[in-house]
Amino acid sequence: MFVATRKGVIEIWQQITRPSRSIQHESLRQQAGLAVSLLAALLFVSLIFAPIWALANTEYPEAPFIAAALILALAAAYAFSRTERAIIGQMIAVLALPGFVLAIFFTATGPIADRMLALNLLVITTLLINIFFGHRVTIAFTCVTVVCIAALYFVPGVEPLAPFSYIVPITGMATFLIIIGTILDNAMHRMRESEERFRSLFEQSNDAVFILDMNGAPMKMNQRAATMFGYSSDELAAIRYSDMVAPSEREHNQEVLRKIMAGEDMPPFERTYSRKDGSELRAESSVELVRDEQGKVVRVQLVVRDISERKRAEQALRERDEYLRAVIANAPSGIYFYRCMGDAGLVLEKANPAAARILGVDHEQLIGKPIEEAFPGLDQTDIPAHFKEIAENGNPLHLKELTYYDSGTGGIFEIQAFQTIPGHMAVFFVDITERKRAEQQALALAVEKERINVLKQFVENASHELRTPLAIINTKTFLLERAPTEEARLRQTENIREQTARLVKLLEMMNHMVMLDSDIPFAFQTADVNELLRQVIARASVATKEKALTVEVESDAPLLVACVDISWLEEALQNLVDNAIRFTPEQGSITAHPYGHDQSVVIEIRDTGIGIKPESLPHIFERFWREDDAHSTPGFGLGLSIAQKVVEHHDGKIEVESHQGSGSIFRVILPAGADQCPERIDLFG
Repeated sequence: MFVATRKGVIEIWQQITRPSRSIQHESLRQQAGLAVSLLAALLFVSLIFAPIWALANTEYPEAPFIAAALILALAAAYAFSRTERAIIGQMIAVLALPGFVLAIFFTATGPIADRMLALNLLVITTLLINIFFGHRVTIAFTCVTVVCIAALYFVPGVEPLAPFSYIVPITGMATFLIIIGTILDNAMHRMRESEERFRSLFEQSNDAVFILDMNGAPMKMNQRAATMFGYSSDELAAIRYSDMVAPSEREHNQEVLRKIMAGEDMPPFERTYSRKDGSELRAESSVELVRDEQGKVVRVQLVVRDISERKRAEQALRERDEYLRAVIANAPSGIYFYRCMGDAGLVLEKANPAAARILGVDHEQLIGKPIEEAFPGLDQTDIPAHFKEIAENGNPLHLKELTYYDSGTGGIFEIQAFQTIPGHMAVFFVDITERKRAEQQALALAVEKERINVLKQFVENASHELRTPLAIINTKTFLLERAPTEEARLRQTENIREQTARLVKLLEMMNHMVMLDSDIPFAFQTADVNELLRQVIARASVATKEKALTVEVESDAPLLVACVDISWLEEALQNLVDNAIRFTPEQGSITAHPYGHDQSVVIEIRDTGIGIKPESLPHIFERFWREDDAHSTPGFGLGLSIAQKVVEHHDGKIEVESHQGSGSIFRVILPAGADQCPERIDLFG
């Protein structure tokens, strides 16, 4: 009964002091286990003595609260120490006892000598700190504690030597712990190194290693053992060694064990084992007895080396050779094998049936010939040199599209070339002629669909723009017929003339847009950008005078030359200037600034207009786009689209900077290249 009770107590204690399974790292589990054990013991002691202390000090009203706080703090420390947040529990534990001491010091009313008795608990705190946080924190805590206790020397009512009666045990405990801890740390470090070396050798061994008890049950095995026999580690631990031996060899297995137990030397022997899946494992086994200090056999060490791997490898090699030959023979891709023959270059060694089928070539006549002779269409290309580089140095080559034609064959092919062994290479090729033709047809169809969509959108937008002036003309015609006076008729006639001019301008811009979409050839010639810009500004003088706008050209150089189509670039710049005039309030300013920059000619049109909203900037070059959906603002929404298209035909680009309320900058960037202008007369031809 006593034994059963003792066993039950031990099991309960183990349950209480076992850390959480969520702590995976072994060293952390060990540290957490030690912390839980210490805190469980400390909590148990506090549960007994803290209430006794509180009851014994009835004249001390704060005693029950201090005792309860200590118990709660230790309980919290114990709870945290069982989890992954063990560090929090340890910190609570090392703060609980000093807190208990400070609470007594500042709340108790008895003689200070009696209150100083609580300082003895700091010895336990020193022990906990050393266990939980190491020597450095222990030294720091001891120094702080000694200074604080020494300060009591100056407190009235404290005997001069009283503080030192507490300093000595605390410093003595700290010194003892540090010395012992250092010795133990060194010993543990050496032991861990030894264990780590053994564990590394044990786990990293390429052989299966078993440590068996005298009944043949596994006590320990490495991961290689589980992998070799096809079991998990837990499954293998539940299987006796004799059950893994093939039934036909179990009797011999017993004989080997008897010889070893009799003291005979047993050289490595072959054994057939059964894996979990029922397959056989042929292995070389070595058995050794492990004895204790008294020479008694305590376990058996078994090393199993898989020797079937070599045989399987040889068989696999034969099967792989046959498989590769079958793959090459039946592959749908054409395959050529070349060998580098020094000065002779690459010589064709072999071709599979698919190569003959794809190219329609009898390769029996080509085997042994250099690549340039076998495939004369490659003679004037760099393909033979690339292939030779691959055979010698092993840099693979992938050509997604190679066009090849000679007198006997041809097409478009995708090529993959790679080294097989030094001096040899293989070329895989697939005929993609039909696929490329289908892709071109699909691309042409997609382009045609896109053209239809663009035309549809263009017609829809154009019809909307045409509808407004036509409606106005219709209305004005009606009013003209019923005008009561000559002045009224003239006014309606003028309105009709304005709308007619608007229609003509719209049709002209639409025609220009269609011409630009058709990639018409541009007539490039050398031109002075300064003079070109002055002419554009001059044509806009009437509109600028009506709004009292200040317009000027600021040029960094008297002559700024570019290769342009003058008429088209004038129209693009005119549209940009008109746009600046349209959106700049009266008495504002417009500045044209041409300059050279980094092999480019840049033309900036700056205005002090209303600016462009940030959300509108991505759309300003879209055809017929205007910021107001009602299209109440002047213009047709084509000017900026035409300007962008013209600049793109010049291999240039347009950049825009704008801030709402503070104006805009349109920057046209053109390539300089005036010295090569004659070569660009027909850019799109």
